[in-house]
Amino acid sequence: MTAHFADGTSATGDVLIGADGVNSATRRQYLPQAQVVDAGLRLLYGKVPFAGDQARALVPPELLGLWTTVIGPGKRFVGLAPVQYREPMHRATARLASDIELSDDSDYLACVFGTRREQIPCTDEELFATNGAELKALTLSLVEGWHPGLVEIVSRQDPASIFPVSVRTSVPVATWETTAVTLLGDAIHVMSPAIGVGANTALRDARVLTARLVQASGGRPLADALHAYEEEMIGYCFDAVRASAARGHNLVGQDPLPSTEV
Repeated sequence: MTAHFADGTSATGDVLIGADGVNSATRRQYLPQAQVVDAGLRLLYGKVPFAGDQARALVPPELLGLWTTVIGPGKRFVGLAPVQYREPMHRATARLASDIELSDDSDYLACVFGTRREQIPCTDEELFATNGAELKALTLSLVEGWHPGLVEIVSRQDPASIFPVSVRTSVPVATWETTAVTLLGDAIHVMSPAIGVGANTALRDARVLTARLVQASGGRPLADALHAYEEEMIGYCFDAVRASAARGHNLVGQDPLPSTEV
């Protein structure tokens, strides 16, 4: 297989693995029947820094160990999730990968506001051109009248950290004919975050695919190994897509999956 890149370069190998995300160029060319659709939700992701004790003290202790979703009027919601590092970034990279330097980061509370796209008082084009301070003001306007403790948490978001997301989902497809091209992660099974397993499903793909490629290096025909990966992956990944879409629909008004799956 030879992959050709926009800069004019190319690379050749035994297998091409499309792990290029929700906007996968590999999927569009290889499996044009595999659709990705708008799920009808817009999210505003932000961080509440835990640099001092004051912001951390706003969050009830029982919310500091898990993801919590607060559902408000019109199925608007706020998701809260603590990110508390067991080891400073620079120390972890020095110990595990001394040639890698990550940007500084400290403990924070992920604070995600979400709603149906119709409840955002601007077009998507305008939303994605809006700066962090304006997104923060928009979020606060959409949680006006909610519990004051929650509003206070939202008000402490770092404006520089806030960005909008359009929630999209794949539409399950049937098994395709195996070739030396395959797909992994969001490139084939992007899903809404309603059950929180998108990243874990991609990691499962990597584990299963690695195991099958090891078998191929040990003498199993490559086509058989890739087919075994795809057959297993298609089963568990689209189960997760369906479950995520169903919970997102029931909980926060996500569009249901199209009734006709390809």
